[in-house]
Order: sequence, then C-alpha cells, then structure tokens
Amino acid sequence: MHGISVNHKKIDLFFLLILFFIVMLVFLVIYVNKTNRDIKDYTVYHKEIKNLAILHLKLENTFLKKYRYIDYDALQDINHEFQTILKFLDNEKFLYKFDKNLKDKIALLHSAYEQKESLVEEFKATNARLTNSIHYLYDLHQSIEELTISIDEKRLFLNIFFQIEQLLMDMPNDLTHLQADVAKINQIKQNNKLYDYFYQHTTLFIQDIEILKNILETNERLDLYSTIKNISYGLEQYSTKMHERQYTTFLYFIIFGFLNLVFLVFNYKKIHKLAQDFFTFKYVIEKSENIIIITDKNRKIGYVNKTFENKLGYNKKEVIGQQDSLVASDLMSQQTYEDINETLLRGQKWEGELISRKKDGSFIYEKTSIVPITDKGKVQGYLFIKFDRTEYSTKSRV
Repeated sequence: MHGISVNHKKIDLFFLLILFFIVMLVFLVIYVNKTNRDIKDYTVYHKEIKNLAILHLKLENTFLKKYRYIDYDALQDINHEFQTILKFLDNEKFLYKFDKNLKDKIALLHSAYEQKESLVEEFKATNARLTNSIHYLYDLHQSIEELTISIDEKRLFLNIFFQIEQLLMDMPNDLTHLQADVAKINQIKQNNKLYDYFYQHTTLFIQDIEILKNILETNERLDLYSTIKNISYGLEQYSTKMHERQYTTFLYFIIFGFLNLVFLVFNYKKIHKLAQDFFTFKYVIEKSENIIIITDKNRKIGYVNKTFENKLGYNKKEVIGQQDSLVASDLMSQQTYEDINETLLRGQKWEGELISRKKDGSFIYEKTSIVPITDKGKVQGYLFIKFDRTEYSTKSRV
C-alpha cells in the first residue's frame, strides 16, 4: 500500500449538476422576462394596428355619406388619431423587433394613407357642392312649379328631379338620360331665367357626380386596408412563433430539469454514502486508541484525535498549523528522519519505530505508519498512525 487515494469526481459532478441547474433557472428567468416584454409590446402594437383598421372603416363610412351632411369635426378627429398611431408605429423598436420587413410595410401604410386622406378631402369638397346643389335645385324647382308652364315642360322638370332622387337613393341610374333631359332644358332656357339657373346648376351637379364617381372608384382601388391587414397578419404570425418558441423552451427546460434532477438524486445518494463513510472514518479515528495525525502536503498539522491529546499532553489548538516535527525528539538519528522524508517524497508509505516528545518533556515510544493521501496521483497530505508501545519498551529494558 503506497497511499490513500481521495477521489473528488463524484462531489465535483454533484456541484456541476447544481451549477447547471442554477444556470438553467437563470436562463429561464431571463427568457420569461424577455418573452413577457415581447408579449406586452406585441399586445400594444397589435392593438394599435386593430385601431387603424377601425379608423379605416370609419373613413370608409364617410364615403357612404354622399349627398348627405358629414361631421367634419369627427372626421378631423379620425385623421388626427390615424396620424398619431402612424407616428407611434414609426418607432424603431417596433420596426425591427417583430418583423424586419415592417419598415417597408409602414412606408406603404404612410403612402396609402396620404392617398386616402387626399381622397377624403376631395370627397368632402365635392360632396359639399353636391349637397348644396341639391338644396338649391330643390328650391329652384319649387319656384319653377309656381310658374305657369306647359305640361311638357313640367313633365321634363319632374323627370329630371325624379332621376336626381334616384341618384340620391343610390338606385341604378344612367346619367346619359339625365344629361339628355338637361340638354332639353338648354333648348328652352331662354323662356325663363330660372330655366337657365336650373340648367347651369344641373350641369354642375352632373359634373360633380362624375367627379364623385371617380373618387369612389379610386378609393376602391386603394390598398390601405390590405396594408393594415398585412401588418396585422405579420404580427399574428410573430405571436404564433413566439408562443411556439416559449412552449418549446419550457418543454426543453422541463426535460433537462427532470434529467438533471434524476442525476442530482443519483449523485446525492453517492455523496450521502461518502458522507456516511466519512462520518464512520471520523468516528473510528476519533475513538481510536492509536494516535492519529493528519497533515497537509507541507506536513503542517490539520487534525489530531483525542488520543493524541491524552498521550502527548497537547491541546488541539496548540498543534493545529504546526509542523509534525513539533513532537519529534532528538533521541532519533538524523538518518531516520531523512529516510522518512525520502520515502514520503516518493509517495510511498513509511513504517517504523519513533520516539516522540510529550509536552512535559517526557518521551513516548511509538510504532508509526505514515501514509500519503493522494488525489489524482498528487500528494495532498499525510496520515500518521502511531501505536504507543512505551510500556513494552520499558519492560524490555528491565
């Protein structure tokens, strides 16, 4: 036997597993916080995109109010809110956090909204002219009916107004018939100046109807809503992927956590066994009738048992940190100590008889074994086991 080997692999593995588990927990906490921030941001941004869709519908409702009064203050509020949200969406964090293509999509959204805003303004102006024209033509028609006119002329005016009412009610109507009837008014406008007024305003009315028709057709081709929907769809896709990543991450954590727990339990049992062995070892050397000394690799005393205190008269506190030569006597030859040193330096066990000096100056004869304590082939300390044979040595001398 050359020495006692101490293996720390099991203990090191146990602490590595604990460290790995702690790292996993830290990672999970960081990931959960990041995910929560992303979810919070996603909720805010997606809500704003949905608000844009709602505002777009409100703008579309404006185009349905042709020939009717429009609340311009409410429309102004809608435009202001739309622009406020667009400004909020220009935030760089939003543009690059969820979708790298969002910058281009937001640019398209700005462009589409500017076109929509321009169309709304044109619609407001044209619709205002049409609304005023309808009221003016109605009053003018009332004045004409009070005149003494022919049945054919009266029928002509009634027919024109009937077609105008069809337009107001969005009933199918061919403007060519209305234009043909208005042209007839042009032929008889010299009969009465009211006819001339009616002709001029009806002509302007038909022109504005054509302009309004073009505005509505242009609005239908405008892709503002599809742009909003595209951005909303992109965010929803990100949300789906985010929840999938979150689910996968938690699943991996549960799997690795469970495996890590199994390894921890398995290694804990081994560590517990080592602890029990250590407790048994400590109990044995503490209660041993032999003198036990444990030193570090430099032969400084780190532990002595009760027998050491009883036999040599030293208190533990007095010897801890002292060299083992503290109890050496000058009764042994220098050669003996040199042999001990050479043997121990080779990592081998030394056995022999020594004479030690007690605290009171008397001597004790010992049968001594010095065993190197190694870890991975390197000496970490030494174990001294001394058997007191003073009584036998005294008797042999007698």
